Amino acid sequence: MIVRFEELSIDTDKQLEKLLKFLNQKPPDSQIQCALANKMGIYKRTNKLLPFDPYAQLVNGSSLRQIVEKTRKIVYKTVDNYLNLYNLSHQSST
Repeated sequence: MIVRFEELSIDTDKQLEKLLKFLNQKPPDSQIQCALANKMGIYKRTNKLLPFDPYAQLVNGSSLRQIVEKTRKIVYKTVDNYLNLYNLSHQSST
């Protein structure tokens, strides 16, 4: 099963339900509600304002933001190709 972070962040309830079904697990409702209430975890970092944009820095002529986006597209395309090759279904939100 492939779970994309974006889908998990946007629709946590549905993705958690699909994941638990895939794993053939049925935890008590209290545990599911606890997981949903604390989905950011107890170790969530506080936001710090930086005096610069770290993703705007250039690396070999490209910004880190461009490199990350290009890599994300490559990974998603590879995953989609794999799913298509083996006739597996996946509801993509990209």
